Amino acid sequence: SKLNGESYLFTPNQIGGDWDTHEDNKRDYFTKRFKKLVKDTFGLGADYGLYSFRHTYITKVYRALVKKSSPFEAKS
Repeated sequence: SKLNGESYLFTPNQIGGDWDTHEDNKRDYFTKRFKKLVKDTFGLGADYGLYSFRHTYITKVYRALVKKSSPFEAKS
């Protein structure tokens, strides 16, 4: 990869870069941005958050893996 392995993957301005702020500010930035751009736009309630999409994606990956693998391989 051309990206520096020590850089943050997500920053307010780019993929892969420096971000000089407190750790709590980083989480809060993306939480607020997600609320404004996704939750408010689509009228999603408190049951939906960034973690919801992570769970949905890994479920889809697992189901695709099950189709191509034995049950043992999929669970391993």
